[in-house]
Amino acid sequence: MELTLHTRLEHALANVRALERSGALLIAAVASQAAAELNVLRQVVHAYFECCSDGERLYEALLGTYLFAGFPAAIEGLRTAHAVARTRGARFCSAHGEPYDVEHFRERGRRHFERIYGEFAERVLGQIEEFSHELAEWVIIEGYGKVLSRPSLDIIERERCAIAALAVGGWERQLQSHLRAYAQLGGSRDEARDTLTIAAALSAHAAEPIEVVHHLLESVWQ
Repeated sequence: MELTLHTRLEHALANVRALERSGALLIAAVASQAAAELNVLRQVVHAYFECCSDGERLYEALLGTYLFAGFPAAIEGLRTAHAVARTRGARFCSAHGEPYDVEHFRERGRRHFERIYGEFAERVLGQIEEFSHELAEWVIIEGYGKVLSRPSLDIIERERCAIAALAVGGWERQLQSHLRAYAQLGGSRDEARDTLTIAAALSAHAAEPIEVVHHLLESVWQ
């Protein structure tokens, strides 16, 4: 008999070995948001607030998911989490509002992009520019400058959230790219395994979730 999403997620969370409870639930929130599973997200948010009062961290994770799953996911995910937070009397917002300064975002985005991709930064950006100059600009300004370098989550947490959303969406090329970046930044292989295991529980693209997790990890941590 096929397991429900709730049951699959419960099993995945029970098998987490490296991530702390709140970190695992943060990943589960992003994964259920990216999968458009709002009932699952609602339960995950309740569980998150039962073990953690840091609503800003959850807010930032769900806000940033629009880069990987689109505005509909961000809007509906934030709406769902906000409703749960309100019923629990929990704080759910950002303390880091910023003016929309394109030049600031471009400069900060370039630094962040180079930090993540290192010596391969120019090549990665050049590959995007080959088919869209506009998109390459947006990646730096919007993606890395406006969102991924916001201060409320550190760079490792941001990358784990990106990995979860990309895994759920089945974007394997982008997923491998962010896994490599995560590894280069000093991210833990075991925490990456936990992240992929949680995401696989909610992904329609992973017919054999455990095998997929092992394959992706081996492709990066050789």
